[in-house]
Amino acid sequence: MSIPSAGWPPKGTGHTAYLPHPIPKETNDPKTRPREIVPVPRTANADRRWCTAAPHGVTFTQCTPFFFTLTPLFVVLEILMDDTVKKHEIETMIREMNKCWTSGWHEEEFRAYIHPDAVAIVPTTPGRVEGKEAYVAGWRSFAEATVIHEWHETDHTVQLYAGGKCAVVTYLFSITFALGTAKQTMKGRDMFFLVREGRKWLVVADQFSPEPLPA
Repeated sequence: MSIPSAGWPPKGTGHTAYLPHPIPKETNDPKTRPREIVPVPRTANADRRWCTAAPHGVTFTQCTPFFFTLTPLFVVLEILMDDTVKKHEIETMIREMNKCWTSGWHEEEFRAYIHPDAVAIVPTTPGRVEGKEAYVAGWRSFAEATVIHEWHETDHTVQLYAGGKCAVVTYLFSITFALGTAKQTMKGRDMFFLVREGRKWLVVADQFSPEPLPA
């Protein structure tokens, strides 16, 4: 649609249009004149428009509502920021939970991180460890039977699922502890499955194993 320059824009519309600049005679031929993309500035209630300057006025080639062009970007940024916050929150929660048994045994604090239907697969227990009570009892036995000298956890990876309501956490660990008179160091990897209930993340599943020896 070509709009004559005279009388445009209509009064009271709130739109502003840029009309073509004067064209030198040698380039006045529409076939040879370069076409320019001229933006129409957005007012408070106006759409964002892009116009193509033509020899006899302004031709609208595309008309896209402003909110359709920017809202998706804001949504994506918000999701990314929200995911970053959740991942940091989860990693912090895992570290704090591990302190409950690596820096002495703090059962009440430890229990607060465990889901009632938690399940674990560990290399020292046949089958599955099922339920919160059995899970807590296993860690109580280890913490009370050993003296932990060092604990390090590194390389945390947090993956979110189900719209940020579930997460899988993996990391590497190194622990040095004494069991009786024997002192040993073990390196391994841990994997947790977490669910968010209310404002808390809870451990639903746990599996850990020693790091395989180099071939």
